[in-house]
Amino acid sequence: MMFLVFWNLGTDIESINGKSGFLFFIGINTVMSTLFSVLLTFLMERPVFLREYASKMYGVTPYFLSKSVVETPFQAGMPFLLSLITYFAVGLTVHAGKFFLFVVILIMNVFCATSFALFVG
Repeated sequence: MMFLVFWNLGTDIESINGKSGFLFFIGINTVMSTLFSVLLTFLMERPVFLREYASKMYGVTPYFLSKSVVETPFQAGMPFLLSLITYFAVGLTVHAGKFFLFVVILIMNVFCATSFALFVG
């Protein structure tokens, strides 16, 4: 629904401002939605982790690495789908290199937000 606000922007100066607003909005949106979902999930898993950590079943590093490996496909898939829909609807440059750079930046935003949420939690 957010791409409807920025639908098919042109190339004049107002459109460039709209595109920069879109880039800011989608960056903040991916980070905040990831932060809140990971924080809420981790807070529910935390008592189990603390109990298993106290009984020396595993440490922090194996938990973090296994959680990261298991969740990576999901964390990479959602930004890819989001960018596939919004990138072309907004009217950003139709060039494969720029599109995949946009996707990689969104995925890195999600990975950073996930790591930060696990650190804070």
